[in-house]
Amino acid sequence: MPLFHRQPSYTLVFLHLPKTGGITLREILLRRIGHRPVLRMDEPDLHAQWLRAQPEAWRARLALVHGHIYYGVHELLPRPCLYMTMLRDPLERVLSYYSFIREAADHHLHAQVREGNLNLAGCIRRGLTVELDNFQVRALTSLRNIHVPFGGVTREMLTEAKAHLDGMSLVGVTEQFDASLAHFCRALRWPRVAAPVANRTVARVQARDLDPADLALVREQNRLDAELHAHATRLLHARLDQAAPFLTAASDAGSSPPSP
Repeated sequence: MPLFHRQPSYTLVFLHLPKTGGITLREILLRRIGHRPVLRMDEPDLHAQWLRAQPEAWRARLALVHGHIYYGVHELLPRPCLYMTMLRDPLERVLSYYSFIREAADHHLHAQVREGNLNLAGCIRRGLTVELDNFQVRALTSLRNIHVPFGGVTREMLTEAKAHLDGMSLVGVTEQFDASLAHFCRALRWPRVAAPVANRTVARVQARDLDPADLALVREQNRLDAELHAHATRLLHARLDQAAPFLTAASDAGSSPPSP
């Protein structure tokens, strides 16, 4: 049965941060949405420009927009938007992302990492990809920060990302995936659903595999993400402690934080 019995008055925007369990959540969303119009966006800059150029009537029909996008997509959509996102402990997320690069032959950085025999610390020292550098803060700031260089994330960006999370009703954390999903279901009046595991990285590098200096480097490079993850965890606990109302047409985007 689809999520919406009739055309909803808002667009659900799933901001999928890589290696946070997002593919599992995406599959649940797609089943719930059914045949309603859906847009996937995985190139934030190019896809944002493309979306901006589409007819307003077409954009207004979208029930779900999802993908590796930055906060701010609501500015391109004519209807109110509800944001949904999951965050993960940055050390575990970065370890998982690096492992995925090494394992996935079709990843655009796979050959560079394998042929250069780069370990995780080597990737960070080279500034190989911003996905290894406070990426959760980056994605939760705004579209204008897509081109911030490696090492360029600031505490001001963290403050902005925290404010955006405060204004979102649907925030979860990977470490408490089941509780996060229960919160989403309660808020959206979904029936409780099982969460099948998807896209799990098999050859997974563990924190214990890194020497202390490399481990310290990874943590330091993602310390702002660690603060944002802690903030998201507190938000989830606060939302779980309160009776989550059904989310209607009110937009998360640019609104005040939900009342506790």
